[in-house]
Amino acid sequence: MAFREIAEEIGNVLGVPAESVPRDQAEAHFGWLAIFAGLDNPASSDWTRAATGWAPREAGLIRDMRDAGYFDAASN
Repeated sequence: MAFREIAEEIGNVLGVPAESVPRDQAEAHFGWLAIFAGLDNPASSDWTRAATGWAPREAGLIRDMRDAGYFDAASN
């Protein structure tokens, strides 16, 4: 899942735009979080599924962010 998708969902809920920040400005904008915001770390659950038979049963991250009440105070 792209970091931008997560940022856009948070922005949607809070009513603020998600905007790209140029790489050379990331540290000034994000502070210590710039290290994580700039990572390209694709991952897959294929190995875990094959090795253990695991399958996701719960909501994905975006749906969980929408439905779990994390932003209830922000939307009031």
